[in-house]
Amino acid sequence: MHTELRRLSEELRIPERLAHLLGPLLTAVRSTPGAPDRIRVVDVGCGLGHVVRWLAAHDVLGPDVELVGVDLHADLHAALVAEATRLAEDENLPCRFVRANAFRLDDTTPEATTAQGAATRAATVYISTAHIDAPSSEPDSSGAGTPRG
Repeated sequence: MHTELRRLSEELRIPERLAHLLGPLLTAVRSTPGAPDRIRVVDVGCGLGHVVRWLAAHDVLGPDVELVGVDLHADLHAALVAEATRLAEDENLPCRFVRANAFRLDDTTPEATTAQGAATRAATVYISTAHIDAPSSEPDSSGAGTPRG
């Protein structure tokens, strides 16, 4: 029981630790010549969106950061994304959740253009604390997959 509570405590601290890791990275992005107008932080495999919601609630990354939680899989993950959206709306948090390929997000969000209609420059930072399942096959010496036995 004690071990499980310790593990849970560690999981609940993940967003704060990510904020400390992202801070210097975002500072570096902002200080580069031709720096982007906005930065999108995408949580790949967001589930219920705990990390994105924590970052939004604590406003630790700056006003130029758009927080997006993404999950790709159908059915269960669609329900998780819907619940993450509901929780964020209930808490009035400035973040969004979508069921999509994180690497193919469109730029049709309101943040993608200025008030004058001009496109803005954006940088995307991908994060993930999701459990990634092992593939159903392992590559053989040729690089092709072979079923697990």
